[in-house]
Amino acid sequence: MKKTIIFLIALIFVVSFTFGCNNSEVEELKEQVAELSEKLAEEEALAEQEEEVEELKVEEKPASIPWSEAKYHIGETITVYGPIVATSIEESTYGEVTWLDIGNMYPDPERFSVWIDSLNISKFSQAPDIYYYGKNISVTGLIVEVDGIPHMEVADPGQISEDEEVEKAVEEPSEEEPEEEPDTASTTEEETEEVVEEAEPVEEAVEETIEKVLTAPTISLEIIEGPAFSQLGDNTCYYRVRAHITGDPSPAISFNKDDSLGSLGGNISQVNLHNKGDSFTLEATATNSQGTASASITLSYTCQKHIPILVNNNTGGTLSLSLSGPASYNFSIPPGQQNIYVIPGTYNYTARGCGGAVESGTEDLSKSGNEWDWWCK
Repeated sequence: MKKTIIFLIALIFVVSFTFGCNNSEVEELKEQVAELSEKLAEEEALAEQEEEVEELKVEEKPASIPWSEAKYHIGETITVYGPIVATSIEESTYGEVTWLDIGNMYPDPERFSVWIDSLNISKFSQAPDIYYYGKNISVTGLIVEVDGIPHMEVADPGQISEDEEVEKAVEEPSEEEPEEEPDTASTTEEETEEVVEEAEPVEEAVEETIEKVLTAPTISLEIIEGPAFSQLGDNTCYYRVRAHITGDPSPAISFNKDDSLGSLGGNISQVNLHNKGDSFTLEATATNSQGTASASITLSYTCQKHIPILVNNNTGGTLSLSLSGPASYNFSIPPGQQNIYVIPGTYNYTARGCGGAVESGTEDLSKSGNEWDWWCK
């Protein structure tokens, strides 16, 4: 286009000055040049607009999101951050599944849940359900939807990081040149004595403050899991109870019963009840140098009758199975056969396996001894 315009301009001069072209022909050539120039300007403006539109279309994917927005990113691999407000462990014959609830605790539908199956739990140097409880974390992985709730599987400790609190920056002294001071020894000595005199009351105030923050303990008990039916087939109905304490110095906690033998942490006790009608009063005591506090809670065997369902896992890998119906369950089933124990009834299920495939449906689990087969299609 530009070459055509240059050619026409040159043609005007050649024709008009060399061959004596009349004014009407010259004017016609000028009009053609003007039209071509106008078209060229329009095409360049349109090209610039298209470039701007393409730039606007490019949007960066967010590097991380709060837990409350996870439901809008199903199917994406992304980093989610938020506070761990509850933890639990689902027991099975072949292992355990650890659950970390972020934002809201189970069974609140407005929550984000992370699970770690038995094959990967040994990679962690500390029990995740104890170590991460109450902390703010960031977790990276694929978000999947289970019963309308966003979930993420953690297969490696590197997927989780703790969010550090930002410490306030300490202001450094100004580097401006100091004003001239009288060059007298007496003045310096007087100022030094004043600083020492002012420092003594400050030290006394700090000591008084330290003494004031020492407080006697308080304690309260919360059922964090249960009544839950054991998946070991021994008809055990168990509870897990967390002791919440305050006090300075940090109080020591003791329980009058802990069937977990301390494996759940110093502030969580498990109580196993083996027969219908059984009950037990769990007592917890918190003690520090400022005093002692205690709390108690009575736990009863209220688990409904469960029946065994034989699951044949022929997928070649771990099968994650979530059930909702007469009760809610989450199972992590290794390759092979395993009995799961459920309250009889019809359940909605979501299964995850075969390298990330997800299947949902409905299954009648009302008869004891039913077999449920799974394989990769």
